[in-house]
Amino acid sequence: AGADAANYTLGSTSISGSDGVITAKTLAVGYTGVNKAYDASTAATVTTSDDRISGDVLTVARTAAFTDKNVGTGKAVNVTGVSLSGADATNYSLISTTGSTTANITAAALTLAGFTGVTKTYDGTTSMPTTDIGYGSLAGKLGSDTVTVAGAAVFDSANAGSRTVQRGTVALAGADAGNYTLSWTNGSGTIGQAALTVRANNDARFVGRADTAGYTGVNYSGFVNGETSSTAGLTGTVAIARSGADAAAGTYSGVLSASGLSASNYTITYATGDYTIVPAQQLLVKVANTSTTYGTGASYTITSAQYLDGGNVIKDLTQSSASGNTFTYGDGAGGEATFTLAASGAVNSNSGNLVVGNYNINSTGNTIVGSNFNALNFTGNQAVTTKVLTGTATAVSKIYDGNTAFSGATIGASGIIASDVVNVSGTGLYDSKNQGIGNRGYTLSGLSLAGADAANYVFGASSYAGTDGTINTRTLTASCNAANRVYDGTTSATFATGDNRVAGDVLAVSASAAFADKNVANGKTVNLTSVAISGTDSANYTVATTGSTTANIMPRTLTVGYTGQNKVYDSTTSGTVTTSDDRVSGDLLTVARTVAFDDKNVGTSKTVNVTGVSLGSTDAGNYALAATSGTA
Repeated sequence: AGADAANYTLGSTSISGSDGVITAKTLAVGYTGVNKAYDASTAATVTTSDDRISGDVLTVARTAAFTDKNVGTGKAVNVTGVSLSGADATNYSLISTTGSTTANITAAALTLAGFTGVTKTYDGTTSMPTTDIGYGSLAGKLGSDTVTVAGAAVFDSANAGSRTVQRGTVALAGADAGNYTLSWTNGSGTIGQAALTVRANNDARFVGRADTAGYTGVNYSGFVNGETSSTAGLTGTVAIARSGADAAAGTYSGVLSASGLSASNYTITYATGDYTIVPAQQLLVKVANTSTTYGTGASYTITSAQYLDGGNVIKDLTQSSASGNTFTYGDGAGGEATFTLAASGAVNSNSGNLVVGNYNINSTGNTIVGSNFNALNFTGNQAVTTKVLTGTATAVSKIYDGNTAFSGATIGASGIIASDVVNVSGTGLYDSKNQGIGNRGYTLSGLSLAGADAANYVFGASSYAGTDGTINTRTLTASCNAANRVYDGTTSATFATGDNRVAGDVLAVSASAAFADKNVANGKTVNLTSVAISGTDSANYTVATTGSTTANIMPRTLTVGYTGQNKVYDSTTSGTVTTSDDRVSGDLLTVARTVAFDDKNVGTSKTVNVTGVSLGSTDAGNYALAATSGTA
């Protein structure tokens, strides 16, 4: 084309050569993490996007992994081993073979079912029987995960009958508990009635006299959990009858019978008492029925001391002295008796105390002065009831682990008498998983007693609360993966973090990150400062405020443009060009080159060839030339 084009013909409409260069296009790949349900692995899936030329056929292969296996939101995903394949792969070079993104891991579900057919005898509590935890095994746990069950299942009611086994305080514990949720299915069972024995107390009267209405009452054996005749839900009225019409002096065994009571939580069995008809000239001492708590000595009260004289007259004695349970009574007519009251047939515990139960009151060391009476008879019952204990816990302290289970604490009881053999068991749970020093609340539940002397004690409640627990903060060890990048003239760095947080905790780790300097190199130190944590669970952790990692700064591709300078013919091909480029503002670079015209002849718009292009000066090492030759 041109004003003189018609004066010429082309020898050929095409030319060929071998000195042309097409450099590979740099491919920038972006990664988007795909959320997944917890599977006990760090395996991750990412999708990719890139700046390929439309229509090119490329496949981006990669390996992706979370920094740890645990549940969390916005978790770092590291992408490694990135490579290209496909029809157009050779036309591209990757900016980096690694990358990073984020994704979520959501909790997996575990299932736990209450047992069916759980049975126990009524004990006044909703606790499971000591031989049965009330539930089966966790289902759904993955791999070698450490997940246990803390807390205790309970019946829906303490009362006898068909019952539902409920979750109670059952919760997940263990290092991997935070990676799961628990789905509970109720079980079923039965609480059977406890056995209660109602026994008529022994009684007595003088020969020739009438029986006393109501006799001396009854005693009870078998109440549980500290219950009494007034709190155990007994209905009806006790009636006592004496069988037979015996009137002669003597002791008649098993003739007093009780009846008239019922209870929904107890099966009642009646036991008989003895009746004595006292002859003349024998002393009859009546002692008030008394109840004492285990470990407490009895203080007896005498309601009457009498004898029938030879004239069929009842004579009353009066107390002349008393020391403890030793009494002296006299009739003012030369007759006197001294005796010491005590439980008959006493059975003692390891601490030497009278064990829980009912005892006839009798005497030891009797002394009779005079001949007005020659023998002593006693009536009265002593009931020893259980001592109430309070649950305790010591060493209630642990490092934050994301759950409410006790760790290392010892459950016990206050009020156990020295030398008694009593073992305490139960379950302890904090009222919150979160840290607290000396003020974290907790509950002891499912408390039970065992051991040779356990029957002498009862807990006042099946659970107790405390407020002096401690959950110490956990040290968060954060790891940082800084991203490789292309040189941009700054020290700025981007990074993703991983850490040893408890599975499922919500934390965000923030920091300022910077390369040690701006220059291109592999394995460069990236310094982290002002490291801080935030999020719902951040108060449960402490973290170091500084750290470091490494990453690469890769050379920036420099594109150089050339502008030819006109000259006067000098019979050489030498030429001069000026340059322009896309260096980072302020960087110091020199561009060396060799310049030549195609030939030495005069002409306009002649091609100027630039070869042997190279970089120099302070920042040259931070760049890679897009091409080492060009034209102007």
